[in-house]
Amino acid sequence: MLVLANVVALGAIPLWAALSDRIGRRPVFMLGALGSAALIWPYMWAIGSGNVALIFVFGLLLSGVVYSAANGVWPALYGEMFDTRVRLSGMAIGTQIGFALGGFAPTISAAVMGTGPTGWMPVALFTTVTGVVAALSAWTARETYNIPMEQLGRKDGLALAVA
Repeated sequence: MLVLANVVALGAIPLWAALSDRIGRRPVFMLGALGSAALIWPYMWAIGSGNVALIFVFGLLLSGVVYSAANGVWPALYGEMFDTRVRLSGMAIGTQIGFALGGFAPTISAAVMGTGPTGWMPVALFTTVTGVVAALSAWTARETYNIPMEQLGRKDGLALAVA
């Protein structure tokens, strides 16, 4: 399922990225975050019930299609928050801190995992909360898809004169 989801993602990511060039980074990222927050429930239920067909259906939808929306646009969304003079540092510091914190997700999931047929529910809830937080964070960000590169990251929208 994971191999197939990655094959689907190879096609989906550029399509989501192209859509973000038309309608904006924020709505596409938010769709990916909120879609993942919602689809984790039927996916985890399918795993818990041992239904292989539904594991594939929901796994492909979750990992291959919906998560690809957020995954396809986060580099542009995050990078365009910074002025071009500090973009590399801003992206590097911000993403590395985020990746380091995200590295604890498996440990947190293992800690909250219950037992029995509904033991997966706390993990799904944890995933949903993180997806909602990501979507809310994107919602508070400035939309950047239609801003000239020289003005990216500037609060006043004016580019600095290069001396």
